[in-house]
Amino acid sequence: MFIRTLRARLALMIKQNGFIVSMTLMLVFSAASFVYNATGFKGSDISAIVDGYHLLATVPESHYRGFFEMLFPFLAIMPFCFSYMTDRDRNNICAYAVRGGRTNYYLSSAATAFAGSFIIIFVPLLIDLLLNVTIFPLNSMLDHTNSPTFSIAHINEVWTHYIGASLFVSHPFLHCLLWVLIPSLFSGIVGVFVYSLSFFVKRFKILLFLPFYGIHYVLSTLGEDFYYIKYICHLERFETFEISMKYFFALCIAMTAASVVIITIKIKSDEL
Repeated sequence: MFIRTLRARLALMIKQNGFIVSMTLMLVFSAASFVYNATGFKGSDISAIVDGYHLLATVPESHYRGFFEMLFPFLAIMPFCFSYMTDRDRNNICAYAVRGGRTNYYLSSAATAFAGSFIIIFVPLLIDLLLNVTIFPLNSMLDHTNSPTFSIAHINEVWTHYIGASLFVSHPFLHCLLWVLIPSLFSGIVGVFVYSLSFFVKRFKILLFLPFYGIHYVLSTLGEDFYYIKYICHLERFETFEISMKYFFALCIAMTAASVVIITIKIKSDEL
């Protein structure tokens, strides 16, 4: 029953304007970044071209990275986080509960919120990555993709500063794919977190943008170590055991735990 309810919720999500707008904006963002890279390196010597792994739209050097930072707090919320308020306003919750049970309704809606927020980041960035590695070289003299594995420079830089250094050395593409997955997973966590907060909002869906945007703003003002964007935007070179990494994981765990607690309480309270 849960799978059937989940499939119905996913089918509903991909038809909603929030999902369509978010996906469109991310596709335009990725396409603009790729076109900028392709035209920017036109006619350049091969030694001056960056490898395809380091031209992802979210890298710090990306011309459009600022747009991603600005839009992310909104893109992660738009796909399906308003579903509970919509169903409540249309008196659809009882109908869903009769057909599949309240537990299945809440869990499938939370899973759909995660999937929607995950997909709108993952698919455009994956397309951008595949286009980059297809058009641009896989090795570059400008970074360590072209360095001998056991050279002193390679050991000093990669093995002491890169997170997932062994994966980078053996499979650079999979290492880059990891930095497509991280912002996508984080977006999914944000989606479920905001969905759970929608239980407390009685009116004005726009208020759902405020909690995470507040977190986004506060963290951005506390300094770079606290700014989650630093850890979801393909920053390879920082200390493997950097203490500030813990802030990012603590934020992910806190939002996940809060979501689980709120949804569990909501299910039990509705069953009474």
